[in-house]
Amino acid sequence: MKLPRLFPSLTQSVALLASVSLCSAAFADDYIFTNAKVYTVDQAQPWAEAVVVDDNRITFVGDANSALTYRNEDTQVIDVDGRMMMPGLNDIHTHPGVAGLATALGVILTPNMRIGDYQDAVKQYADANPDAPVIAGFGYIPPVFGPAGPSKEMLDTVVPDRPVFIISGFGHSAWANSKALEVLNITRDTPDPVPGAHFYRRDSNGEPTGHLVEGAAFWSHLSALGLGTPEQFLAGYQRVLPDFATVGITSLFDAGTPSVQENAYIALRELEAGGQLNIRYNGSFYVIDGTDADVAVAEAKRLRDTYDSDLLKITGIKVSNDGQSPDPSKSHLLFDSAQLSDIFTRIAEADLNVMVHATTPFTVTQTLDGMETARAAQPDTESRFIITHMDPIMKSDFPRFAELGVIGAVNFEGNNLNFQHRNPAVFEDDTLMVGTARSFIEAGVVLTSGSDFPACGRPITGCTPFHAMEVGLTRLGLGQTEGDPMAPAEESISLEQSIQAYTMSAAYQMGQEDDLGSISVGKLADMIVLDRNLFETEPHTIHETKVLMTMLNGRIVHNLLP
Repeated sequence: MKLPRLFPSLTQSVALLASVSLCSAAFADDYIFTNAKVYTVDQAQPWAEAVVVDDNRITFVGDANSALTYRNEDTQVIDVDGRMMMPGLNDIHTHPGVAGLATALGVILTPNMRIGDYQDAVKQYADANPDAPVIAGFGYIPPVFGPAGPSKEMLDTVVPDRPVFIISGFGHSAWANSKALEVLNITRDTPDPVPGAHFYRRDSNGEPTGHLVEGAAFWSHLSALGLGTPEQFLAGYQRVLPDFATVGITSLFDAGTPSVQENAYIALRELEAGGQLNIRYNGSFYVIDGTDADVAVAEAKRLRDTYDSDLLKITGIKVSNDGQSPDPSKSHLLFDSAQLSDIFTRIAEADLNVMVHATTPFTVTQTLDGMETARAAQPDTESRFIITHMDPIMKSDFPRFAELGVIGAVNFEGNNLNFQHRNPAVFEDDTLMVGTARSFIEAGVVLTSGSDFPACGRPITGCTPFHAMEVGLTRLGLGQTEGDPMAPAEESISLEQSIQAYTMSAAYQMGQEDDLGSISVGKLADMIVLDRNLFETEPHTIHETKVLMTMLNGRIVHNLLP
């Protein structure tokens, strides 16, 4: 298979530069950034000292003297004072819809809490909001409760008379009290949505315990509880989205807010209409059960046609084919190879992108099987096929990523962090590959990275691309200079490769490489200015990087420059 073209050829770049330079007087240039160290991520011209922006496009990249010839009475000249500029960063696996909704639900639980803390927080919120018909929240961590998981009785003791519904911090389960189960009509006779994969945990008598495991068992219930409304999303987005610009993220792929996703897009459209959307938002349709799969392509196409503006686009489908909730007796597998083949073929026919959540080697194998069938059936598709998580994968599957043009989307910071301590046997199995990063790049696989926010357990300001870049390079904990690196240490990647993952490779994953990913003439003006030159920074301090300016679509949306 022909590898993707992530960079313009030298001839194309020179020709475009020449054509723009010859007609510079015809443009009304809005900004000239000068006296900068511009890392362009463009192989034809890796470094420059000045950039010219006209409206929302880059019209010149090169030396400062030439840039100043574009100046007119309306131009803003910004002296960057020798600081590093680079393309805006792209988080290609994040859940800002979930995060926004979480902030609007009321009860916020944090990873450092324990069971008693959870109960106290729920009670305090309920007491402070006596008129709230539902007590809803986000953030509990299932392993805190042990193998049995959380119970309805734990919530009944603090709120017995109103429904309580709390989504886990991982987004893979929910915790409900007896009143919520009553309102949702979940009883011992209620069948599991997807037996063995998405289910209502039950006690020895078959009664539901209040732990709703995996997406189909709880996301679909939000509407019945009055949760996930456009108004809630709007309020949540207004709190959450501004932080992305402050850490240099100009574009993202929302890997899913199941069941209520269109309410999120309604809110985003309102934000954009009011000039308050300060990020390129690529949304998706989330498949969490067979019902979703049946309508996925039609719904994704409808959403793609309905929400298509400068900053809001629906670009693909997310499929969670396995889960992460703690139950060793359950496989959490949603679709087999044949079912995935059918789904992916329909997606490829529609030229939609697809990201698959796959956390076990078996799921990765099945996913690749399905993608292979889809590629054969739709060889000319423009779809981008992406697998995310992938810890671990079968060595026998590794060559298939390059052969099929499958993108590897990993979290450099979270990928394998402490994994070896939880699963030491994995590293002794010579049929498996773990923590794959450098190997993908060397094999010609497009490697991208994302935060998986809010599943990272911190605000987006605490799981930025710079955090991931540092760990990808050092394979140590943040700020560490010594100690045993995350195994396997040879999967460390360079700073250039990390930046590539968040810029050109990320743009390619979203199908937007012609407009984003590098500071190149003709591309959209999404750029950032840093407080340090990453290439002259001690690796263990990269996570401390501050973004001094963020430009989105030719508009400055975050500015700390003097």
